[in-house]
Amino acid sequence: MLQDTAWMVILQGLNYLVPLFVWPYLMVVLGAEGFGKIGFSLQLLQFMMLMVDFGFNLSATKQIATALNQETIDRIATDTLWAKIVLFALCTLITIGLLLLPRYAPYRWVAIVMFPMLIGNVFSFQWLFQGLGKIRPMSMVTCVCRLLLLPLTFWMVKSADDVLLAAAILASTYVLSGLILTGWAIGGRLFRMVGTNMARIREALKSSLPLFISTATSSIYAVLFVVILGYFASPYEVGCYSAVEKIMRVGCYLMLLPAIQVFYPKISKLYSEDRLAAQKMVRWVLVAIMGMMVVWGLVLFMGGSTIVRLLGKDYMGTEPLFHIMAFIPLMIAMSGICGQLGLVAMGESKQYSQFRNVYLTGAIVALVMVGALSVILNAQWAAICLLCAETIVGLGMYICYKRI
Repeated sequence: MLQDTAWMVILQGLNYLVPLFVWPYLMVVLGAEGFGKIGFSLQLLQFMMLMVDFGFNLSATKQIATALNQETIDRIATDTLWAKIVLFALCTLITIGLLLLPRYAPYRWVAIVMFPMLIGNVFSFQWLFQGLGKIRPMSMVTCVCRLLLLPLTFWMVKSADDVLLAAAILASTYVLSGLILTGWAIGGRLFRMVGTNMARIREALKSSLPLFISTATSSIYAVLFVVILGYFASPYEVGCYSAVEKIMRVGCYLMLLPAIQVFYPKISKLYSEDRLAAQKMVRWVLVAIMGMMVVWGLVLFMGGSTIVRLLGKDYMGTEPLFHIMAFIPLMIAMSGICGQLGLVAMGESKQYSQFRNVYLTGAIVALVMVGALSVILNAQWAAICLLCAETIVGLGMYICYKRI
C-alpha cells in the first residue's frame, strides 16, 4: 500500500509539476488578459467535465472495486460509459448556449478550441482503472501525455498572439490520453461492452446522483467562480485570479489526489472487513496530508511577493490574493480526506446525504456572497468568497466524519 502511494506521488508529482512549469510560462508570455481567457475556458470545461463524470469516479469505482465477478464489472462499465455519453451530449448544448452570450464573447474562440478536452474526459475510464486497482498504468499514461505539453508549449507559444495555439496544445493532451486509455480499457479486455438500455442508464445516473450533487455544488465556488467573475469583470481581472488560484491548487492536488486515488478503493473494501482498521487508516492519512498543506500554505503566504515578481509586471498587486488563498489548502485537505475517504468510502446513504449537504451549504453561502458583491466583484472579493466556502466545507466534513 505504501509502495502504491509512493508510486502515485511520483506520477502525480510529474502530472502537476508539468503545469507548475507551463502555467507560469503562459502567465508571463500571454499576459494577464490572455491567460484570463485560458483560465476562463479551462474552468468552464472542467465544470462540464464534472457534469459528464456525474460522480462516477466515486460511485462506479466503489461498485467495480466490490464486484464479485467479471460479468458484473462488464455491466457496470457499459452502463457508466453510456451514461457519460448521454451527459456529454447535454453538456455540449449547454456550452454552446453559454458561449453565445455577449458577455462571454472575448472567451468564445479559446473555449471552442479547448472543447475537445471534454471528449477526452468522456473516455478517460478513471473510474474503471481505479476500481480495478490499476492506478499505476492509468497514471503513467496521463503523465506521459502531460509531459508532451511541456516542450510543445515552450517551442510554439511565444507571444500573447498565440493564445489559441496554447489552448489547442492543452486540449490535445486530454484527447491523446483519452484515446490511449480507451484502447487499453477495451482492447486490453479490462471490460467487455455488453447490452444495455435506458432503464439501466437511468439507474446508473440515479445511484450516482447524490455524489454528483455534492461535487457539482462544490464546483460552484471551486470552478464556477472564474466563470462568474468573467461575466462581471474583465479578462485581465480573471487572469490575475486564475493565476493565483492555479498556483495554489497545483500544490494542493499534488499532495491530496494521490492519497485519495490510492486509499479510496482500499478503504472502501477494508471498511467492510475491519471497521476500526479503516478508521485508523483515514486518521493517519488526514494527519499526514494536513501537515503538508500547512507547509504549502506558509509558502504561499510568505512567498507571494516573490512569485509575483517572477510572473512579471502584469501581475503586480496580486500579493493580497496569495495571502487570502494561503489558508485554503488546509481546508481542502480536511474536506477531501474527511469527505471522500471518510463519509463516502466508509459511509452509506446517510453519510452520502451529509456529504452532499455540506457541499450544498458551502455553495449556497458562496452564491449569496457573490450575488451580494456582484456590483463590486473583483479578484480579491472572489478569493474571499472562495476562502469562506472552503472553510465551511472543510469544517463541515470534519464534523460529519467524527460522527460516523
